[in-house]
Amino acid sequence: MTPDLDQHLAEAATAVAAAGDLDALRTVDSELLGKQSVVTEARKTLGGLDEDERKAGGQRLNVVGAEIEALVAARRSALEGEARAEQLEEERLRKSQPAVAARGAAAEHSDHEKSTSDAICAGSDCGVRAVDCCGAGA
Repeated sequence: MTPDLDQHLAEAATAVAAAGDLDALRTVDSELLGKQSVVTEARKTLGGLDEDERKAGGQRLNVVGAEIEALVAARRSALEGEARAEQLEEERLRKSQPAVAARGAAAEHSDHEKSTSDAICAGSDCGVRAVDCCGAGA
């Protein structure tokens, strides 16, 4: 076998770690373990080796392939965790925004015309009856 599998494994670890998102990781995974990968190309040469070399080479390729798969799986898990954390933070912020907006609206609408229950809120152009807006007309 001609490829230096230790060097390939080190390069694979660097490439996997550099994948910044799941799409990039899929691309790296394909490059490292796909049909045109070093590991696959090395497997194709096993047939030309004698039995002992073929056995040793096949075992080494299996180990390298499994290590690359483990690197990819660990990185995928980390990226999925990061994506989930971002999603949860976005949901938390989205859920907190209506409460902030409501508090802002209450302060904005605190200056009501209180002469009649049908008076329109004077604090804004919202068109809400003062009696319905923040309970000011009640």
